[in-house]
Amino acid sequence: MKAMRSSYKKFSVIILIAAVLLPVVGIGTAKALESATTEQIELVKSRCTQLESSLNQLERSDALLRNNIGNSYLTISQKLMIPLNQRIAANQLDGVQLLKISAEYKKTYDDEFYVSYKNYEIALSETLKIDCRSEPSELYDSIAVTREERTKLYEASQKIISLAKEYNEEFKNFKKDVLKEAS
Repeated sequence: MKAMRSSYKKFSVIILIAAVLLPVVGIGTAKALESATTEQIELVKSRCTQLESSLNQLERSDALLRNNIGNSYLTISQKLMIPLNQRIAANQLDGVQLLKISAEYKKTYDDEFYVSYKNYEIALSETLKIDCRSEPSELYDSIAVTREERTKLYEASQKIISLAKEYNEEFKNFKKDVLKEAS
């Protein structure tokens, strides 16, 4: 029981960290992919240096943030959910709901978060390769694609946080049931 309390405290701290850090990833908003107008092309050309600087800064800051958040998500699964599920099974307790949630969490990480993470990284990298002076329309379109990929990453992150919270709530219910049976 003491080991479960320790796992619960660690789990709560990781959830809090993820909830605080994650919204930063979702700063960009989704925009429908549309061709740049002449006015927008001229704006891109006139602010080319600022755009390049902003995109480079975004790449540097986002890379570290995405890596840290991704590692936090893996920690939740590998160091908290899996060991807790193993302890529950070893003690022959009914943790089916916890197992289902952790399986969905892992699937969401692999199929949604990680894929979105890579797609955003690729889109941003491709955007950075475009010369805004000679290809302002392509840059505009590429920024729209990158923004859409960033939104998908944010949505995947929100889903993971939701599953972690759901796991936490289910653990509280599980703990209450175990304590009730023990008394």
